[in-house]
This record gives sequence, structure tokens and C-alpha cells, in this order.
Amino acid sequence: MHTPQAVDIPFWTVGDVAVHRIDEVLLPPQTGPWLLPDASADVVSRQDWLRPDFADQDGTLRIASHSFAFEVGGTRVLVDTGIGNGKTRANPAWHDLRTDYLERLAAAGFPRNPSTW
Repeated sequence: MHTPQAVDIPFWTVGDVAVHRIDEVLLPPQTGPWLLPDASADVVSRQDWLRPDFADQDGTLRIASHSFAFEVGGTRVLVDTGIGNGKTRANPAWHDLRTDYLERLAAAGFPRNPSTW
């Protein structure tokens, strides 16, 4: 299994499957209400399990965009749920991003074109 890791690339295994989370960007706080309009600060602040990783004490969600790369038995799969650089988007937080996503992907051991699926 090919699993070179940069220090800041989250990685874990589930059975024989290696899972890499490739972070793209932390989104600004106003993205929470836009993306999840029913997740008001009042509702979120009552969900203890969200703190401290997914929300702060005031009920502001911490939202990030990322992809997952999987390796099992020589097969490599990238599940790209990211936003993408240089694209026109309606949400200002997503519009014309300029991130180091491809570098992070390579640092996790997945250069641009290695996926088998």
C-alpha cells in the first residue's frame, strides 16, 4: 500500500483501506448559514457533539472543503468533493479560489494523475 504522508495530511485506515483527507480550504463563517440555512446559531450551539471541532461555543459552524483519497489492494480512488480553483461560483467564498490543493494531493502521495478510478 502506497501511503507517504505529509505531517498535516489527515490519514487513517479502515480495515485494508487507507483513507487520506485532502483539505482544500477553510470556509468563512458566513458559509454555514448559506449552505445549511436551518443550522442557526441557536440550533448549533445546543449540539454539544459539534464542539470544538465543528462549531464554536457561539454556534458558528466550522466548515471546510476537502476530498478523500482511498487506497486498497493497489486500487486508488479519489472522491473529489472540492470546490476547485479558478472557477466562477455564485458564493463569494467559493469564487475564483486559488489554493494549493494539487500540492496537498501530491503530498498525500497522489500526484495529479495516479487514480485508478
